[in-house]
Amino acid sequence: MSAFTAGDVKRTNLKTKIWGGAFVASAVPPVVLWTAAVPVGGRHLMVETAGTVQPVGLVSVIVAAVVACAAGMGLVTLLCRRTTKATAIWLVASPLVLLLSLLGTLNATTTTGTLTLISLHCVVGIPVIAAGRALARLG
Repeated sequence: MSAFTAGDVKRTNLKTKIWGGAFVASAVPPVVLWTAAVPVGGRHLMVETAGTVQPVGLVSVIVAAVVACAAGMGLVTLLCRRTTKATAIWLVASPLVLLLSLLGTLNATTTTGTLTLISLHCVVGIPVIAAGRALARLG
């Protein structure tokens, strides 16, 4: 039976704060950006998938942000458990995933829609990358 040290408890508390901060930092900015662009800015954020044009609503923005954050933080946690090079792997893989996700923004029906979607992807991805780095450095 192993005993927890004060350092273990502090590390666990810090990891919990990083996870929580990651969710807040990746969910709040896209809500603000979407609100500024769509209802306030009067933009119609639409995407075309499989020949069907659909609006990008606030719920889909929030769900996508939370899912992306959970996937990122889960991957970092897995990397920390499986390898000693979690930080290096994360700092290579996560920006690549963000760049690949930008391909989906090309489905927007307007140029301003594409630019808005790119901005949404970045305001979600950048905090996830930063939080993942912090989490990976803790090990």
